[in-house]
Amino acid sequence: ALARYTWTLALVGSVFTSPPAWLFTLTFALHSSLKLGRLRLDALLPAARWVMAWCLVGFFVLVLLIQRWDLRACRSIEAPSDAVCRRSEGTAAWMCLLETTAECEFLLLALHSYAAAAALSFLAAALGLAGLTLERRRLEERWPCLRGEASEDASAHE
Repeated sequence: ALARYTWTLALVGSVFTSPPAWLFTLTFALHSSLKLGRLRLDALLPAARWVMAWCLVGFFVLVLLIQRWDLRACRSIEAPSDAVCRRSEGTAAWMCLLETTAECEFLLLALHSYAAAAALSFLAAALGLAGLTLERRRLEERWPCLRGEASEDASAHE
């Protein structure tokens, strides 16, 4: 019965944790190829903020799912699909209890690990945002004409 949740769990895990990986892989590729200029930085900074927010929302959604987890409800949903639970032998009831409990605990463990991954993704996105902000400052220090106030001062003197 657990096999039917494999793709759902993989989707939940990747939806909340992969956007920072994609964004900062793109950022690294642009930086490594020396194509990370002001325009791309200006586009990546808001994207990094949205990615951070997405990871934080994902973390709280997963924590909410964990808090509302009901083992009895999970077992009652799992039991009809398990072959062990359909037997009428004397030990089948105990085997059904053990199997459904193990499957439900594994699902809960998966939710915990995806919540931890979402929290780590949030921290990684925050670190990436700090790096992008630092790169933007470094670029402005090297080229003062890129600063917003510097260009406004120049146009005011004309």
